[in-house]
Amino acid sequence: MQGRIETVKRSKSGATLSVKVGDRWFTTKNWEFEPGATGPGMVGHSINFEPSPGKAFPDGTIPYWINEYTEVAATPADAAMQQAMQNQPPTPPPEAYSAPAQGATYTVSGATEAPNKEAVIGAMALCKCCTPADPEQVFQNYVFFYHKLNNWDPTVPF
Repeated sequence: MQGRIETVKRSKSGATLSVKVGDRWFTTKNWEFEPGATGPGMVGHSINFEPSPGKAFPDGTIPYWINEYTEVAATPADAAMQQAMQNQPPTPPPEAYSAPAQGATYTVSGATEAPNKEAVIGAMALCKCCTPADPEQVFQNYVFFYHKLNNWDPTVPF
């Protein structure tokens, strides 16, 4: 199994660590995962491991352990992304943003229409394939792909 370490917490007893990889929790005694005074530990690192089942708890759940693992080497794209994220200016305070309300709609030519979820996801995925010159170009690419997917006709080539 391969995944990125999202969160690491020490157990209440202090005998083990709980590690969230992707959307699943695992148990380990690999103390190098734990963030400490010397740095973030392994949070944010990708690892390759085979989880092994432990003894079942009284409630019937089975913990899975990370015993042996290997760290996945960062690809050039990962390294470039990490460097770009470190060079980002600080984000403005949250009050500067106005998030759309749940179930927001938008108006197109006088008609109100809910966003097409499949077209949104597809446009975001296709934007990852582009190398834009600036943030404005990213948005233009997204809008282009969204409208293409929202009005998809399989008989007409892209």
